[in-house]
Amino acid sequence: EIVDRSFCSSLAALEPIPCEVPCARDCVLSDWTPWSTCSQTCSSKTVEGKQMRTRSILAYNAGEGGSLCPNSSALQEVRNCNEHACIVYHWQTGPWGPCTEDPSTASLNTSAGIRPTGDSQGLCSMGVQTRKVMCVRVNVGQVPPKK
Repeated sequence: EIVDRSFCSSLAALEPIPCEVPCARDCVLSDWTPWSTCSQTCSSKTVEGKQMRTRSILAYNAGEGGSLCPNSSALQEVRNCNEHACIVYHWQTGPWGPCTEDPSTASLNTSAGIRPTGDSQGLCSMGVQTRKVMCVRVNVGQVPPKK
């Protein structure tokens, strides 16, 4: 049963979409294929990742006045991908060392008579912990510092 259009106001009206009907004499091309997977997982100075897509000629130009088919290079597109560098650096950290008294706050704590309150372990001052931190290159190891 056909109902009033106002009941379907939230849906887009079904309208015709303009398009081109090729001449019988025109070259007809397929749609582009999806992009291929990237050829590399990362890029370096000598190697870049590439993706490709293609289309093909479905019908050649059949007569005078029709549009011509493109040359073979226009049937293929290439683009760069995975352009991030292959050499990846990150911080590698060692375990935290023991808590030791911080000399810069020890004199302040004793001279001012500061003691942590509510501390059942009877600790006397603020301390510091340290750990070793190195810049490493993935799959290579520690990066030497610049001189």
